[in-house]
Amino acid sequence: MLHFLTTTSLFVSLPNDCWCQVLGRPIHELIIRGLPVTPSTGFAAPKRGVDLEPGLSLRPTKKRRSPTDIRLVRARIFYSKPSRAPDGKIRAGLPRFRKLRPTSKDGRLTLYADVLNDLRRDFRSDNAARHALKYIFPSYYGLHNVFTSGLDVTNASFPFRDYTDRHDEILRQGKAKTPKRLRDLKPLSTRLLQLHCQTSYKRICDIVCPSKVSLGPL
Repeated sequence: MLHFLTTTSLFVSLPNDCWCQVLGRPIHELIIRGLPVTPSTGFAAPKRGVDLEPGLSLRPTKKRRSPTDIRLVRARIFYSKPSRAPDGKIRAGLPRFRKLRPTSKDGRLTLYADVLNDLRRDFRSDNAARHALKYIFPSYYGLHNVFTSGLDVTNASFPFRDYTDRHDEILRQGKAKTPKRLRDLKPLSTRLLQLHCQTSYKRICDIVCPSKVSLGPL
């Protein structure tokens, strides 16, 4: 029974002839077995100090991809699981808490907060503005992007990487100067972060799309 609940997928039939998955890893995250890796799109030699994910190539393409060649993954945009706070409430924005990491001094595990969601005291700093620009314009900072970077050859359904969390990639890259073309956008980035910090997304959602279910006291 434990194996059935932890390693398999369970679906239930719905009245509209659809299936709803209640257990197991989402289908769109499963890797297709037996997918050949061709030399033209295979593995590239990783840069020094960079941990390459399985099947992910850092080799840039010879031709810049056009917008029509880039897929918007509906499963990630509309059906992905929301990020939740420790109290169980849905948190808007990028994931707040990272994986447990040992600190450099005592080796104890600590939680790292994302700079885009931990902005109550730091959203006006240049560090936060640059961090946001790296998410918006990754190609200018030499980060993995959909226009010039290699694809994930082991995943035929989702060859483009999930860019929801770039924290580890930005740490591996280290400090990077803001490109001259983006320097004038730093005040705008700071303003966007300020609005993000002050906006109550739940209140807007309750006004625009109120719930039809009345939740009483538990």
